[in-house]
Amino acid sequence: MPNNLAAFVNVISKKFYDENGSEGLKNQAIGTGPFKFVSWRRNDRLVLEANNEWYASPPKVKTLMFRIIPEMGARVAELQAGGVHIIFDVPPFMVSQLKKGEDTDVLSVPSLRTIYMIIDTLKIPQLKDRRVRQALNFGVDKEAIVKGILNGMGTPLGTHVPLLVGGADPSIKPYPYDPQKAKDLLKEAGYPNGFSLNLYSPNGRYLMDKEVTLAVADQLSKVGIKTNVQVMESNTYLKELSAHNLEGIYLIGIASRTYDVNYSLNQLNPNFVLCYYQDKELEEMVNKTKATMDSTKRYNSAYKIQKIVHDEAIFLPLYNEMGIYGVSKKVKGFEAPVDEMMQLWNVSVTE
Repeated sequence: MPNNLAAFVNVISKKFYDENGSEGLKNQAIGTGPFKFVSWRRNDRLVLEANNEWYASPPKVKTLMFRIIPEMGARVAELQAGGVHIIFDVPPFMVSQLKKGEDTDVLSVPSLRTIYMIIDTLKIPQLKDRRVRQALNFGVDKEAIVKGILNGMGTPLGTHVPLLVGGADPSIKPYPYDPQKAKDLLKEAGYPNGFSLNLYSPNGRYLMDKEVTLAVADQLSKVGIKTNVQVMESNTYLKELSAHNLEGIYLIGIASRTYDVNYSLNQLNPNFVLCYYQDKELEEMVNKTKATMDSTKRYNSAYKIQKIVHDEAIFLPLYNEMGIYGVSKKVKGFEAPVDEMMQLWNVSVTE
């Protein structure tokens, strides 16, 4: 509860609400933060200005602008040209280039986001078999993906829970890469020649998401699974995934803004839109865990759930993502956040 209050609950003006209602809150920015709203253009930019009446020290910059630059090469080019001072999701293959630049640097931190693949056990008969799901896990080399595609900027995972959150069990290790074991499990499950499987991915929603999905497909094809990769525009992908309109396995990234295992447990609740696995006993365990008030007992119960998730191969975990920020050397006081929430009132820019 304290974590949820800190992350999601915002105190609003009673006077404003009484006069304007919830519709007014949707259409006008109201707050008490270090910056004031100036303007917003969808898919382009948000402009803020310093709030000199803020209760703490005034911000060190007068104007703050967030720009939307979806294409990663364009983001890097803008940083190098001085058009922006901080960028997020620096492509790993461009990190060394920015570090060598006279005017740029890179800050990286382990993030609260995990990247994994949801396994659709609801619509695909083959994936209902635990041995097949385990075969998927044995058939994917997470270490090679992190090293080859992310330039080492990630940590292979044994479950879908971010490593930094309270209740994560770091003792659960990833399935080792063992393509022969994967083939044996597929044969044992009745699929000696494999089967066809769709792999879905957004394009640019997560760092190197399309490239990671293609690598997973290539590795699975080597254990006999005939893969078909479908890359979709991010908003369309998330809409279709939430509506359960796809059939296959799905790349997804989940972050826990509350720094707690609770959000990861939600992925196992049949009422959650991204839940593609149903088991009554596991559902009861999750609900009981989420309702446990003693944090030590709750975490211990979460450890048991994570062990089940691993052993049953409910997901295909890939890695804990790194937050990679490109920063102009003109910027002073910026600290790379693990939760992607940039605190900028203490940041200054030298001319």
